[in-house]
Amino acid sequence: MDDDTAVEFLNISRDYMLSLARMGVWWVLIAKEQFMSILESRAHRVGEVVAGPVDPSEAIDSWRGGTSN
Repeated sequence: MDDDTAVEFLNISRDYMLSLARMGVWWVLIAKEQFMSILESRAHRVGEVVAGPVDPSEAIDSWRGGTSN
């Protein structure tokens, strides 16, 4: 899959990935070494979700602009 297609897919599925995390379902992204910088530059909010906290509630709160405390 080329970079543009991968970024578009992850951007479209971002909310779905967060809802899976809320239900306790985890996913793993395996990509080439430079992909995170590409993802963060083209879809910053998705990059935050992928590189974000391990606790899904923190990721969801971060995405909403709040805190989990």
